[in-house]
Amino acid sequence: MPNNEFMLMDPRVWGDPENFRPERFLESGADILPNPLTVIFGYGMRTCPGLYLADRVGFQYSVCMAMLFNILPLEGKGIPDPATIEYTDTVLRLPIGFECQFVPRDEKARNLLSTLALET
Repeated sequence: MPNNEFMLMDPRVWGDPENFRPERFLESGADILPNPLTVIFGYGMRTCPGLYLADRVGFQYSVCMAMLFNILPLEGKGIPDPATIEYTDTVLRLPIGFECQFVPRDEKARNLLSTLALET
């Protein structure tokens, strides 16, 4: 069984794996970095058959969220400093105390969301 955590957190490969820096894939030398999708979804004969579906669905979900909502801190709280955020030590690494609210961007988004709401 491959050690995915080590492959995704190796400082010899990623430089500073603890920091969220998506721009590392746009910098010079990015062509030698491993493809994270290969590590996450497997490789060779064991590649997950849902790799491309999961990639596209995740992208579509993210785009829809960004299109419909402003993601803001809670009332009376500021935007947390990324350098001071602590994370859980579980299978899914989640930020601790990172509270936010999703506010529809405009009236058009609000109307669209109200048509999608489930009636009770």
